Order: sequence, then C-alpha cells, then structure tokens
Amino acid sequence: MTSIGVGLMTQKGLGPGLAAGLQLAQAQEGKRAATDLARAEFGLKQRRAAQEAAGQNSTVEMLVRGGHSRESAQAMVSAGAAGNREALSNALQNIQPKNAEVPWSYQRNPDGSVRATPGGADDPNSLRARAQAQAEGAAAGKPDEPYNLSAGQTRFDASGSPIASVPDRSKAIEQSSSIRKEIHTLPSYKNYSQALPVYSGMLETADRDTKASDLNLIYGLGKIMDPGSVVREGELRLAQDTQGVADRLIGMYNGVMGGARLSPQARQQLLSEAYGRIQSYETSFGQDRKGYEGIVSRQGMNVDDVLPNFAPVKPYQPPQKAPPSGPPSRAELEAEARRRRLMP
Repeated sequence: MTSIGVGLMTQKGLGPGLAAGLQLAQAQEGKRAATDLARAEFGLKQRRAAQEAAGQNSTVEMLVRGGHSRESAQAMVSAGAAGNREALSNALQNIQPKNAEVPWSYQRNPDGSVRATPGGADDPNSLRARAQAQAEGAAAGKPDEPYNLSAGQTRFDASGSPIASVPDRSKAIEQSSSIRKEIHTLPSYKNYSQALPVYSGMLETADRDTKASDLNLIYGLGKIMDPGSVVREGELRLAQDTQGVADRLIGMYNGVMGGARLSPQARQQLLSEAYGRIQSYETSFGQDRKGYEGIVSRQGMNVDDVLPNFAPVKPYQPPQKAPPSGPPSRAELEAEARRRRLMP
C-alpha cells in the first residue's frame, strides 16, 4: 500500500499513479526476495563449512590415535581437502588403534601396523608351502589335512577312491541284528547250541556212579546224536541215520531199567561218542561262522560283537585216583560183587 501511495503522489492521474505504485512494489518485493535467498545460502554454507571442519578434526584425531603426529595429520587432511587424497587414504587404511588386539599369527610393526608372523599360518611362504603339500598329498592319494568325519561319511582322494569312512552306527545296529537272526536259523548253529548244554550235563554227571547217572549219560548221548528230537524218559527216538547208535542205547537203557549198571568202559564209550559228535557240530558251525566274518568286517562292525562265540569243548577226563594203599577190604569186595550182581 505504501508503494501505491508513493506512486499516486509522484504521478498525475489515478492510472499512472497506480502503475507507478505497482512497479515500485514489485521492485521492492524483488529486492526483499533476493536478500532472503542470499541469507539462506549463506546459512547453508556456514553449516556445510562447520560440518567439514568437524569431519576434518575427527580425521585428524583418528590419525593421531593411529600413531601420526598432529602436524602431519593436519597436513594430510589439508592436502585431502585441496584434492590430493592419496596420502590421506593410505594413512587411513594403515592406521591401527593403539590398544587393538593383534590377530593370531600376526605381529605389530613399530609404526603400529600389523603383518603376518614369518613362518606363521598366514605367512605367504607358509600358505604357498601348504598349498603345494595339499596338491602333492591329493595326487598321492593321501589325506592332506586333519579332518573329522561324521557317522555315515566317507572321505575320498583326488582320484575318487575312498581313504577313510565312519560307519553309521544306527545302520550297523540294524545290520548286526539282522545277521544274528539269520545265524540263529542255521542248522549248524541250532545243533551246536542245543547239544552244548547236554554235553556239559554229561560231563557233570560222569563222575557219579549211580543209576541216575547211567540214565543221564544214555539220554544225553541220544539227545546229542539228534538235537532236534525229543528224548523223554522211557523212550529213545533218534533220526534214521543214527539207528545203530539208537539200538545200542536202547539195549543199555533196558539193562539199567532191569537193574544192571553201566560198566566204566560203557560209560567212557558214551562220553567219547558224545565228544566226537559235539566236535562235528563245532566244526560245521565254525565253517558257517567264518563265511559271515567277511560280511561283518566289510560292514565296519566288530566280528565278536555280532557273531556268537562258544567256549571250546573238551573230552571227559576221569578224576585221578590215588593208588591203593593195600588190598581191598572185605566190605569193598562185597560192594563190588553186588554192583556186578555176583551176590545178593
């Protein structure tokens, strides 16, 4: 409004006065806008300069903490601000805090920088030597570095051949259980495992000179000759291929049941026959077991942990009798005569 009033006062007529006033107002507004813009730009420049100064001061302090003198740090920062940033960039890349921990296999230089320890794991010469050794080891088919394998893993050399493996224990347990079940169905295992306790019983009763002991020896041999049969008291039924032995055992059985006793020679014959038969079972099962040993070993399992083991059988050894100190007494002679049914 002031500008329009000035225009009306300086010009004749309303129209020219209004025009002059409007022109004056526009000029004043333009000056005012230019002044505000300049002030804004000046403020921005001041803030930018303050930020740059703060950044330069921070860079100088970083270089000083890295081991540079303050004068050299200020000189590098000033040169960087002028456009020469190479020296400043190199200095910033090489600085290390004074209290920084030196990495393993490295050592600190006098200027504060670090380098690989000569002969250490990260020394370039050590790295080249290790790489060469790995290449030579792989070419020779040997493991080049220590390694760990998990269950079920296999390590191969450069040619693809396996050099080490760790079996999967869960699969090994399943395989060992399956192999045991299969072995238990073998006729050789059944015969041997069923005959062994019977033979042990015969050895245990062999030293007792009684009617019950005589019967135990007869029944024992009948069971050993045909482990799959059922030998009950009062009957002896053996397989067809043992019929000759069966007839002999039946004769002995009838004699003992009729009051007779087995002579020492007859008892020894029964025990010898049982030992020969048990040995044949042992040999037959040993052959079958040997065939499974290779299978178990190739699966990475312990043979003794999977395949059954039996203690070796031994023949009967009669007890050693002390030599007689003199002729038998009348009581001993009468007892022997009664045993042989020579007197009532």
